[in-house]
Amino acid sequence: MKKEIKEGWFKDHKANYIKINDDLKILEWKKPDTLHMNVRYVMDKHNLYVTGDLYSAMFSLTEQANLESLGQYDLYYFSRKLTMMEQSKSDFDSQSAIKELKENFKDWWEIDLDTDVDEEYYEHKEVLEMLVDGAEESISVEDWTDFIKLNYDEIDKIDPDCGEWIFDIGLKTSAYLQAYLIGLQMAYEQIFEDK
Repeated sequence: MKKEIKEGWFKDHKANYIKINDDLKILEWKKPDTLHMNVRYVMDKHNLYVTGDLYSAMFSLTEQANLESLGQYDLYYFSRKLTMMEQSKSDFDSQSAIKELKENFKDWWEIDLDTDVDEEYYEHKEVLEMLVDGAEESISVEDWTDFIKLNYDEIDKIDPDCGEWIFDIGLKTSAYLQAYLIGLQMAYEQIFEDK
């Protein structure tokens, strides 16, 4: 995703960084002469506001907001500063979800059918196949959450602790959240590292 954002979304973007005063700075991140995939970052004291083509978000920072520090954040730290985002902060990846399901229940997937299996095996296998089908059909975090809620009693029968992990499988950081940070990093490189 990172490569797609850098080389696709932000391929020809240029940074325009304006310091209004010590407390207020504005970064315009866009391709010249177009508004396609434009992002505006407003750094106001300890807050960062993001608006533009990639929806809106707000971040509360521990230090003064400026491009010099924001351009060096990593994704984990940046995402921890998020206080509000118009879109979901996570995307759902069905292939990752299926992989995680198979890892979490590998004992049930790898059972030797030549040995004696009891009725419990078939009950578990049925629920696991249902989970894989649900993951394949889910295209968003909301789809997956709704599917789990609808089938929670069945899942709980095979893993009473499922509530601690089942809602989180297949989740990855939102492409928008990644793009907010990548835009800051690319702008930082243009403004400070090219000098």
